[in-house]
This record gives sequence, C-alpha cells and structure tokens, in this order.
Amino acid sequence: MIQYSDPLKMFLEINLDEIDYFKDLTKHIRCEFIYNMTLETFEAGDYLFKKGDESKKMYIIQSGQVWI
Repeated sequence: MIQYSDPLKMFLEINLDEIDYFKDLTKHIRCEFIYNMTLETFEAGDYLFKKGDESKKMYIIQSGQVWI
C-alpha cells in the first residue's frame, strides 16, 4: 500500500477495494486514478449535476447522501 499524506487519497487507497467497479484495477491504473482525484465539498441542497447535463467527472461519495 502506498502511503499518501493527503487524507482523501489515503481514504481512496484504503476503500477502493470495497467498490466492485474498482476491484480489478492494476496497481498502475489504481495509482493514476488516486493521484488524479480531487476533493470537492458540497452543501445540503447543492447539485452535482442536473438531468441532461453532460458529465465529465466521476464522483465517489466519502460521506453524506446523494439523491438521484
């Protein structure tokens, strides 16, 4: 396991194996993925995106709830 100083990246390193979609990533792809992730914070009632929007991001929810 790589040791990251960034709490988000450490969270991802520890928890990605819990998500089926990410279980089979090679170590190289996993490191690239974690390296390129950034933290975004949203307030209650904020929208990540709306129906019909083109999305260029993937979100992993660290805490809280999202309504789809």
